[in-house]
Amino acid sequence: MKNILDLILDGITFKDLAGKRQPRTFAVMALVVIILLAVLFIGSAWERNAMMSAVEATALPVQITMQASSTPEAAITQPAELTQSGCPTNPDDWSLADVFISESFKLIQPACVYDGLAQTVAWAMAVRQGYTRAEATELLGFEEMPLRPLDQASIPDSASRPVEIQLNFIPPHPGLAEWRITDDGQPAVAYGLRGCFRTHTVTGNTVETWGGNYEVVCMVVEDATNAHVVYALDGHVFTSQANPIRSFLLFGYAGDGLWFWLGARSDPQTLIDDAEKFANERLTYATLYDAESWTIEWWNNRSGLEMKALPDDWQNMTATEDRDYILSTLNQYLDEARP
Repeated sequence: MKNILDLILDGITFKDLAGKRQPRTFAVMALVVIILLAVLFIGSAWERNAMMSAVEATALPVQITMQASSTPEAAITQPAELTQSGCPTNPDDWSLADVFISESFKLIQPACVYDGLAQTVAWAMAVRQGYTRAEATELLGFEEMPLRPLDQASIPDSASRPVEIQLNFIPPHPGLAEWRITDDGQPAVAYGLRGCFRTHTVTGNTVETWGGNYEVVCMVVEDATNAHVVYALDGHVFTSQANPIRSFLLFGYAGDGLWFWLGARSDPQTLIDDAEKFANERLTYATLYDAESWTIEWWNNRSGLEMKALPDDWQNMTATEDRDYILSTLNQYLDEARP
């Protein structure tokens, strides 16, 4: 054993003229490299520990940059048209990126495109908080009601092939007001983005367009955790009991930053059995799509509005005469509006 140790010692050191052992040059260099690697490792570990501590302590918004979808994008030969805030308004200038939770519903980049969608969502929330369709249109700065109800539409299935779905909606009478509220009369509705898609399919050199007037459509969940819905029209008020339901809404891009609400899917509609669980899931999906969870607090801050005061004695407004008047007036309005 001693001979082996002597051999190793002779390999990395030598005796000088005074008989003292001195390290060889390569041994000194190797020691320096080992020390540097140790310093780098310790510094990296410390930095990672500090980063993870910050992440665990603060809920940070997720920014996701993913590979764009394989759908061919139109070549940009002209300068992009921009909103006043500098966001492109032409869908050809957008990138629809894949998200691991869905192969068909994608993330729009740049995310500023969602601002126009959020403004129409704010309108939808306003008409759930007691503002008539006409009032919400004026207060939120729309030139016309951002609603184009459709009986049916097409969305991509899991293989990105268009499938037809049925939509429903409340007739858009400009004077109708409604409140979706809890037992104690508090607002009870929130929205969250569930992805977007282009309304054309490319096969070889063939492009099939199936989205009508809307090049891009987004799906948004509406979580109505209400126990009651109050309707008011022409001085008639009717209060109906309601189950907490998640609905799936479609919004179509009409150009120049404007989105239209197209209606709600007839199926599926999901019963909300745990409001907190649904809220957490809504926030998770919205974050993955680089958007916000559009809540009452968000709406208050964005629009500067509060829920309108409920009609007096709304809990007892259950007369069938009022219900029948509101229903017949809405149906008549819808019949007259049909081409």
